[in-house]
Amino acid sequence: MTRWIVRVIIKWMLIALGVVEISPIAALAHQYSMSLAIVQPNAKTEKVEVIIQLFNHDLEPALSRLCQQREDSWASPTCDTGQVLQSYTKKHFRVYDGHQQLSWRWVGVERKVHQSYIYLELAMQPHWGNWRFEHELLKDIYPSQLNRVDVRKNASTSH
Repeated sequence: MTRWIVRVIIKWMLIALGVVEISPIAALAHQYSMSLAIVQPNAKTEKVEVIIQLFNHDLEPALSRLCQQREDSWASPTCDTGQVLQSYTKKHFRVYDGHQQLSWRWVGVERKVHQSYIYLELAMQPHWGNWRFEHELLKDIYPSQLNRVDVRKNASTSH
């Protein structure tokens, strides 16, 4: 009896952590793909920071496709996921000042349990708040992908 109780407790813990699905219907519950880019100035560094949040359940299949692999690309020794994401982001996340495309600097990528974060920065310019952003990440893989860009004009004092 004790062994059965332990198995039930472990199963419910795995369900709560999202490791085990409750039913096939749970797989159908994910009907959209989305990401959020936050753009804000950093007064200390005098840079404009961009943080792009992507959900791993969208990013991981895309990375496997980009790396042309079936297994988890994050753990793969044959795919440099940081380099792949940097190249992919360069093609699909653009910043414009008027008609001029601006260059951003790749800071890095951070993978957490449910989301991954891509960090970029640009040189601060007097009218940076008027920049135009084209956030096309994952739209070539998921046609219904929704991408949002939030521009926060108040300076951050982090980092």
